[in-house]
Amino acid sequence: MMKNMLKTIGIVALLLLVAIPLISSAAAENVSRDLSSQTVAPGDTITVSLDVNDPDDRIIIDDMVPAGWSITDAGTGDISETDHIKWVDFGDVASTTYTYDVQVPMSASGTYNFDGNYILTGGVAEASILGESEVTVTAEGNGDAMDVSRDLSSQTVAPGDTITVSLDVNNPDDRIIVDDMVPAGWSITDAGTGDISETDHIKWVEFDGSVASTTYTYDVQVPMSASGTYNFDGTYILTSGAAEASILGESEVTVTAEGNGDAMDVSRDLSSQTVAPGDTITVSLDVNNPDDRIIVDELVPSGLTLTDAGTGDTSEAGHLKWVEFDGSVASTTYTYDVQVPMSATDGTVYNFDGTYILTSGQTETTITGEMQATVEVEDEVSATRDIIPEPAEVGPCDEFNVSIEVMNDGVGSQVVETIPEGFEYVSSTLGVPNSIVDGNEVTFILDGETSFEYTVRASNEEGTHAFDGVVEDTEMNEYPVGGETTIDVVLPEGIAIQPGWNFMSVPSELNNSSVGYVLADVNYDALIYYNASAGTWDTVTDFEPLKGYWIKSAENCTQVIAEDMLEPEVPAVPATMTVYEGWNAIGYTDSMDILSAELVLGSIDESYTTVKGPYNPATMSYEQVGHNGETGVISGIHVGTDVYDMGPYEGHWVYVTEEATLSGF
Repeated sequence: MMKNMLKTIGIVALLLLVAIPLISSAAAENVSRDLSSQTVAPGDTITVSLDVNDPDDRIIIDDMVPAGWSITDAGTGDISETDHIKWVDFGDVASTTYTYDVQVPMSASGTYNFDGNYILTGGVAEASILGESEVTVTAEGNGDAMDVSRDLSSQTVAPGDTITVSLDVNNPDDRIIVDDMVPAGWSITDAGTGDISETDHIKWVEFDGSVASTTYTYDVQVPMSASGTYNFDGTYILTSGAAEASILGESEVTVTAEGNGDAMDVSRDLSSQTVAPGDTITVSLDVNNPDDRIIVDELVPSGLTLTDAGTGDTSEAGHLKWVEFDGSVASTTYTYDVQVPMSATDGTVYNFDGTYILTSGQTETTITGEMQATVEVEDEVSATRDIIPEPAEVGPCDEFNVSIEVMNDGVGSQVVETIPEGFEYVSSTLGVPNSIVDGNEVTFILDGETSFEYTVRASNEEGTHAFDGVVEDTEMNEYPVGGETTIDVVLPEGIAIQPGWNFMSVPSELNNSSVGYVLADVNYDALIYYNASAGTWDTVTDFEPLKGYWIKSAENCTQVIAEDMLEPEVPAVPATMTVYEGWNAIGYTDSMDILSAELVLGSIDESYTTVKGPYNPATMSYEQVGHNGETGVISGIHVGTDVYDMGPYEGHWVYVTEEATLSGF
């Protein structure tokens, strides 16, 4: 009886001895932070990478940036809570990396910390994110940083593991004094060039005007009794008179029974295991802890097209291989891309297979990890937009039609169109009950229809304007509306008459100068001319060159006197006009070019002091005041006549000191 019991205990002990290294080689389950720079200047942008390693059944991450710092690109993260960025994923989770960008405030100075936690398996308490957390803000930023930064070969280790510590010394001035302190009781097994005469310390001291950036490395072994979190701590001085500063970079190590994993294997990761026809799958082969060789033979699934072999050898049909024989081989990742054919049908399964050898005498071993990609073809509802004008160009406030065609679904679906800002929805072929207007968003309920048109009125603002929209299926899934998206609002060539009062002129004697003809297509309330000789406002029956006319539009949109209504009289004598002492309303007789008042008003150069215009109906103000005899910009809108611009169809006021004759230019 006793003999059997002792035998049983011996077997259990043996099993435990075998299990411990197996547990230690299991993959680490953690999240580690990497900062693109830990020494920055105000206004700099830092890219933060969160490496998620071997999650179990969920990914819950909450990273907190320094208070007041702006997240400028959240990537796929949720930033609804101030100073926080979060990711939550349940189900078929896998190792991944999340990235986001954060901007340093212009007022920042000193040292700041990132903080965060994660949960990667059910029933486990929150754990702190590992890796880099501290950022120092200086006026110089990282460009000329004089500092020392620590890098740890692994921040999650098992008892007995060895960590290689790298200390990067950047831009020392006239000395290097580094004192790094390892966790109490940990053994420095390789000091490199460091001095370890003081327990738990390793030091480097150099006093030399030729000191330069360098890297010191040393190895430290984790005690077999270690468990939990430990910190490295150290200081440096790189210039005369400077106080000791803390070493930047990685400082925290977590010791677990599993450690960081020392498995010697190759594992496959597929960018997606559920794909659609035409999708590209990126395959990553993670080579872990090879001994003296890497021999990987990956079999590309039949039917998939290899689009990017990376560094792989494709000389054997259907295979992708990597072969390295070198005592310095190290863990690495090989990647390649394959494309799913457009003809792939729903439910098609592609099986990946491959083998590896990582040490002398090893037989071919099957690559582990993800093995299958399955095609899912969904009958997605889709819609296409067609903007009816061809080309897509309208005048201010013009009405035009937009057509929508919906494929694969109609019953129970709806289209939500966002029309450009300033545009106005008018009507649709679906009728009022099925067209719901909310500002510039219009919801069209299809009720079985698969196509319809709607009418909109363009804004009064020139430029390119964009439509946007989604089609929603019966389950309220949204898909973007394809097709045409933009329309240009342009003014026809001619004289633009904006809402309100306008100050205008005609460029020459007209073939038909009667107001009734020229303004036949313009809706206006008043047309007047200031008669400087009599000091009166006169009504107008015919347009004459060199006169400036005031016209008040009766519309809320810009109207245009078309160029074909302004046909010049041929032949015609160049225009002249008598100007009188005081203010005169004058026009401009060049229909093509913009010229200076100094040139245009040369015929009355000795007889005027001031010119004012053109008039802006939108602001109800004059854009410039020109002073004869002055040059350049004087102050604000006041300028010399050498830089006062006069252009086609404009009206201007000119202040005349004595009667003179103005000649057309």
